[in-house]
Amino acid sequence: MNTEKFPTKIDQIECWINFFRGIFRLDLPSIENWIQKLPYYNVDSDFLRVILVPRGLTFYSILKAYQEVGIRIICDYDDLDKQINSSPKERVLLTRGWQDPDMSLSYNTADYLMNTEISMMDLKERLLLGLKIFTEIRIHIDSITVTMCAGSQDENRNVPCVSFLADADDEFVWIGRVSRNDKKPGLAPRIVKR
Repeated sequence: MNTEKFPTKIDQIECWINFFRGIFRLDLPSIENWIQKLPYYNVDSDFLRVILVPRGLTFYSILKAYQEVGIRIICDYDDLDKQINSSPKERVLLTRGWQDPDMSLSYNTADYLMNTEISMMDLKERLLLGLKIFTEIRIHIDSITVTMCAGSQDENRNVPCVSFLADADDEFVWIGRVSRNDKKPGLAPRIVKR
């Protein structure tokens, strides 16, 4: 993987702080606070992309931000904040720099993946990553795949999933759900380092 395209972890954290200030009108703690939370990583690893999740950020505010930048959302849930488990803690994590999820893990059920040592992206992390990439370079992630957000589940133990869908007449981000036992082509999680 070509690492030249990725800014340093510190530069990415600074970009995230500016992103939250601009899009969400949030003032976050200093950059030093976030650097201390960075997970250990091997410098040669392909976990190049930083994701920041501030404390108390709601799904409602994330979906509102999508709409404010002109992205339509179609959601299979009535109220993500009530229906999806999500950690209230602020956190910094690393993920691979790819546009699509980890396809080497497709054809595995969420149930299987949740019983491994693999740490997977949750719905809030995936939505923030997609919004930030779109506001930076106007590209949608998951345009040919679906991210299974296996780090989250709903009240019925289904797993939320996200994809960008487009045709000649319409385009939108779809938030759906899959059974913990679904195996489908193009459906895969995103691995993260916490």
